[in-house]
Amino acid sequence: MNVFTSLENHLRASNLFASEQFDCWVQGGEISASSEFTADGLTLGEMHTDGFYSIERFNGDEKALLGQVMCWLINNDIEETPTFDVDPLGNGLIDIIIGLRLSEKIDAVEDEDGPLEVKGVRYKLGEHTVWYAESVNVTGAT
Repeated sequence: MNVFTSLENHLRASNLFASEQFDCWVQGGEISASSEFTADGLTLGEMHTDGFYSIERFNGDEKALLGQVMCWLINNDIEETPTFDVDPLGNGLIDIIIGLRLSEKIDAVEDEDGPLEVKGVRYKLGEHTVWYAESVNVTGAT
């Protein structure tokens, strides 16, 4: 739930609303399994959840609030489209709920005392190294 908490902290730090106006929660979820092995670990799968961020009696500019969400998405390389529902309360106040599909990899690293075992190798949760090619040379192709 690191991604969920990261956006929560970002919104709280924006100072666009009082702490008591804010609530957030996760709803639903699914796990997609995979077994992508690397030199020092593997990706076990990906966790998908729906995160919701609610501000009650918001009296600011909703574009400024949504702009904070978009900046967070860009800065975290997340390509999801948030949803939002606005309930006008009168006197310039609104209740707003921002929804976002969140995904997070479940990674593991080799550890002989780790609690996880895959194909005879023990692992613990943690980020592993993913190597990407910086260049490729193709020879013999016509």
